Amino acid sequence: MDKSLVATNQNAKVALSKAKELLKSSKSITKKYIDIINFKNDIQTWKDKDTGLIWEIKSSNNIDEIYTYNEAVSYVQNLNITKFGGINNWKIPSINDLETLSTQEINNNLYIKRILSENSDWAYWSSSVAAENKSYVYYYNFGEKRLEFQNFKCYLRCVSKGNCDE
Repeated sequence: MDKSLVATNQNAKVALSKAKELLKSSKSITKKYIDIINFKNDIQTWKDKDTGLIWEIKSSNNIDEIYTYNEAVSYVQNLNITKFGGINNWKIPSINDLETLSTQEINNNLYIKRILSENSDWAYWSSSVAAENKSYVYYYNFGEKRLEFQNFKCYLRCVSKGNCDE
């Protein structure tokens, strides 16, 4: 058999093997992230399989909105009244909740889970109030928490443990 034909055959086997590996890894990514987005009535939510938490995915209507802390509280109340995504127990996430979104890898210039990387910005309100002064609330800027007065404006990404509290 011609040596170049043998080499081509071996290269084809290696390429086929690598293609199979890529296909397997892309299927696991799809199972881990993509199949758990809810697009019910143009309302988008995402369930993090690592934590079980359900996160609001911002729409084009509110992706750029920033809120004072009191405005954030009102926003969450409205989500619950309207049962956004069929859920009525939305809340402002704790610092611990927000930290579960951080990753070691960069996605769209942010250290956040890929699914939220195109739908995120820098500083998010947390529900964690300063023990020494209740006028200050922690916000989370992926990788660090900072204290700020409640009339400061931050982004908001609401979270739920799922289901309705009926």
